[in-house]
Amino acid sequence: MANMTYNGKNPGLDLNLLTILAAVIETSSATLAAERLGLSSSSISYALNKLRQHFSDPIVIRTSSGVKPTLLAMNLYNNTRPLLDELNTTLNTLDFAGNALPSSRSRTIRIRTNSIFDFWLSHQMIKDKRYQNGYTFEFTSYPNDREQCLELLRNKQIDLDIGFSWGNDRSIIKKTLSNMKLVFLFRKDHPRIGDKVELSQLAKENKFGWISRDGLNSAENPLLSWFTEKNIKRIYLSDSLINAVLHAANSDAISILPEFIAPLFCDLFSMRYLPCNDFDDDRFSICCHIHRSNKDDPVLNDIINMMMGKERGSP
Repeated sequence: MANMTYNGKNPGLDLNLLTILAAVIETSSATLAAERLGLSSSSISYALNKLRQHFSDPIVIRTSSGVKPTLLAMNLYNNTRPLLDELNTTLNTLDFAGNALPSSRSRTIRIRTNSIFDFWLSHQMIKDKRYQNGYTFEFTSYPNDREQCLELLRNKQIDLDIGFSWGNDRSIIKKTLSNMKLVFLFRKDHPRIGDKVELSQLAKENKFGWISRDGLNSAENPLLSWFTEKNIKRIYLSDSLINAVLHAANSDAISILPEFIAPLFCDLFSMRYLPCNDFDDDRFSICCHIHRSNKDDPVLNDIINMMMGKERGSP
């Protein structure tokens, strides 16, 4: 971080404090903010205390789900974050003598999604040389609450939200994945599965499934509703879909996931998949949510096109 002070209406305010505040707000954690910035936890605490003294405001409040910014802190973040990003981008293009360096980019992309999309997307990006330098991708699976997720998108604390639809919001653009078709995934030498899976057989098999951290009533649980309607019990539920896939790869259990993701696990493990013809695929549509101001963002659109299986542009 550059050592920057502003001596106008807020004399002596170190702009590094605002960079630290932004990291705390974006991670909802002083510990994670310290990791992101390469600072000690005591440095984060010191910065927050300096801001509290300067503005005579608590700045952040500890809750059971992490630290939450006060209204003043959120206003500070919304008004200064774009300016800090622009300033840091400019400083990163200059050498110590103030001469322009060769073109370079440094950007953090924050994505909220479940573990299975996290794994699939990160696997694609690791192979893409365009994302080898200049980008950091931060994946999180929390929260699953509609209002909390929309608030994070509105405040640009999350750049991209991938999951079940959060409904309509004037500040959010929603793009539905057109290739969302569910399949059964299981190991190749499964002793009882041939060329198709009937509901009667599905009811007899062990099934590893997904459940959100917010429990059975979460908006992200239409699959749970489907199994309840069909009177099919799943004994093993986890908030990590990766767990479900790994168990299916090493047992006689069955897991369910989107078809476009299945080939990756078939390549990595000795697995195969079959269509879930009894599912209403429209009911389980997956959407990509971004802030309306980011509708032309080349990186976010590239990721969305990747998810949709469309031709990708240049970020």
